[in-house]
Amino acid sequence: MSQHLFVDTEFTGFKDPKLISIGVVAQTGEEFYAEVEHSADECSDFVRATFCHF
Repeated sequence: MSQHLFVDTEFTGFKDPKLISIGVVAQTGEEFYAEVEHSADECSDFVRATFCHF
């Protein structure tokens, strides 16, 4: 049986992007979320302005 997975990611920016977080939700409702340690200094101005906890 096939299943759809819905994925959302956040990165530090377009230049030298580093993964900040990933979220995955299965069609069945199962969820996974993880964050990678990072410094706000690594994030672009857009990421810092848009995601207040960065």
